[in-house]
Amino acid sequence: MLSPDRLAQPAIEIGSGDGQLAKAFGLDALDLQPAPSGWSGPNTWHQTDANTFAHWDEYPVVVSNLFLHHLSADQLAALGTTWNHSAVTIVASEPWRARGFRTGFSALCWLIRAHEVSRHDGKVSVVAGFRGEELPQLLQLDPTLWEWRISHSLLGMYRMIAQKRASQ
Repeated sequence: MLSPDRLAQPAIEIGSGDGQLAKAFGLDALDLQPAPSGWSGPNTWHQTDANTFAHWDEYPVVVSNLFLHHLSADQLAALGTTWNHSAVTIVASEPWRARGFRTGFSALCWLIRAHEVSRHDGKVSVVAGFRGEELPQLLQLDPTLWEWRISHSLLGMYRMIAQKRASQ
């Protein structure tokens, strides 16, 4: 489903945090925070809010890793409306909101003696995660324009790969 020609297009990671993913895959980055120390090279760091970013039309490929679950339904709908017009591929990896994973995460935290803040933040992220068709629906991706595939990992990740239909 993810065609190589689409991956060769300009791509941006939203909610880039420390920039490791963007740097590893040669993506431009977008985050509210300034570029981390050591950020250099040909890729651009955009310090701005994803919902007010003015250059989506320059990035047909959008990558999100553990970011979209932090947004409200209205913010997701606004991004999706923009991406319906500008993007051709969206790759998102988010927490999978599954009871079994929430229980497993709690057990893992106990086992590795995770810090209280990590335990709390992890539980909040799982509860805010996605399941089923929720993410493309919240993004209001137009099914006449897009096709998507949702998958899950045993470690509790929800993955969505959405691509514009070939006729678009």
